[in-house]
Amino acid sequence: MGRIKTKIGMILISLLFLNQQYYENYLDVINLKEIPASKKELWEYKLLFSRVEDVYLVFYDKQRKEIYVQFKEDRFDDRNDKIKNQFISGQPYRIKIKWKGIIKKNQFLPKENFISEKEDLFSLIFIFEYLESYPLVMNELSL
Repeated sequence: MGRIKTKIGMILISLLFLNQQYYENYLDVINLKEIPASKKELWEYKLLFSRVEDVYLVFYDKQRKEIYVQFKEDRFDDRNDKIKNQFISGQPYRIKIKWKGIIKKNQFLPKENFISEKEDLFSLIFIFEYLESYPLVMNELSL
């Protein structure tokens, strides 16, 4: 009985991994240099959901670059707790977000105070505000 459960578990894990690889062909690539240079307020990406960290939803793109999307004000804010329950790790979502700033050495810097020329953008954590999201289904992936 233990072997059967192990084999079924391995099959489910491999199906999840293959499903994730299939979706990665349709994901966006986040250009970290474009975000601070642009005057654009709202951004929309097709990304994979990774995990929840405190007040952030963590997403990653095709090249495994992560962004943090704030979905509640602080850890005591329970109004948006239902938002985090709608995400499944490894699944693709189309997310609409607004850039708020970056975290550098555990300190938040708002976008108004950020100067990108002096920074290694890949060592920074980009923080966005959650606006809305849609799970991607097979029909949307072909668009």
